[in-house]
Amino acid sequence: EEIESRMRWYDLNLPDGEITCAIIEPDGHGRYDDMIEEERQLVLFSMRNIAWEVLGEMRTCACFICGDRQIALILCKSEEMSVSAVCEDIVSSIDRYLQQPVSIGIGSRVARKSEIYISFLDARVALKYGASMGPHTIISIEDIHTIRAEEREGMDTAWVYETVRQYESKILLVLRQRNRQLMRRTLEEIFNRLESAQLPLIYYKPLCHELMGMAG
Repeated sequence: EEIESRMRWYDLNLPDGEITCAIIEPDGHGRYDDMIEEERQLVLFSMRNIAWEVLGEMRTCACFICGDRQIALILCKSEEMSVSAVCEDIVSSIDRYLQQPVSIGIGSRVARKSEIYISFLDARVALKYGASMGPHTIISIEDIHTIRAEEREGMDTAWVYETVRQYESKILLVLRQRNRQLMRRTLEEIFNRLESAQLPLIYYKPLCHELMGMAG
C-alpha cells in the first residue's frame, strides 16, 4: 500500500506485470567528466529528454535523473519494443544529438512493484561490469550470469569465494576507514596469493566481480 501511495504521489502509472529497470550513465571516454557542474546538469536533463522522446507515448514507463551522473528507467513489458531495443535507440540518439557516449546497464525482470529495487541494483551491477568494455555498451545482468557460467565452467569456484570470505571483514573495515594505502596493500595481498597459486587467468575476473560487489 505504501508503494502504491508513493507511485500515485509521483504520478507513476505502472501496471501490474513484468518490470525491468535500466540505468544510463555517461562514459568516462566522453567530455562529461571535464564539464563544470552546471554543464553536467544540462547534459543530464538533455539525456533524460532524449530518453523520453525515444520512449514516445508509452505510459507504462518512468524516466528520471538519479544522482549526479545517472538516469534511471523503469520499463514495463511491452509488445511494441523490447528493453534492449529501447536502450539501443537511446544510446544512438544521445550520441547523435549530444555527441556524448553513454552506456546502459539492464537489471533483472521482476514480477512485482515491491521488487523494483532488486532490478535497479542489478542494473548497477551490470553497469559496473560493462565499464571495462568501452563506450556505448549495453549489458544486461542476464548476460553477466551467462558469461560467468561460461567462464567458471570447469574451474574451482570455491577457491574464489573462500578467498573473498577470508578478506571480507578486513576489506569492509578498510572501506569504512577510507584508508587508500591499506586498501591497496590488502588488494595486493589478495592478488599476490592468486599469482602464487599459479591459477589461470579466468580466475581473475570472478574474483574482481566479487570484490566490486562487496564495495557496492
